[in-house]
Amino acid sequence: MSTAANGLEALGTARSFQPDLVLLDVMMPGENGYRVSRMLREDEALGVYPNGVKILLLTARDLSSDPERESMFCEFSQADRTIYKPFDLERVIAEIGNLLGDRIEDLVQLPC
Repeated sequence: MSTAANGLEALGTARSFQPDLVLLDVMMPGENGYRVSRMLREDEALGVYPNGVKILLLTARDLSSDPERESMFCEFSQADRTIYKPFDLERVIAEIGNLLGDRIEDLVQLPC
């Protein structure tokens, strides 16, 4: 597991760490989560992530009341899922489980 303080650091960390899953806040310093997600997908197309990478966006920018705009941002970012704040931890865990499927069994159990 690794963390990053801004969008460009997140991209660099992902490139070196090659994670199965990336959780991105949309409103990060530097590059926003939508753009970082898009760049991760471009890297994926070049073979940077041989097992693929799942992307979960977390955002306070709730666009669910504007489906056209929400669709535009989802299409641009190419993220697998978006969760709007406020959210509960159980929802995030459930989404991670849905995204990783069988790969979640390979992850190390971390203490809370």
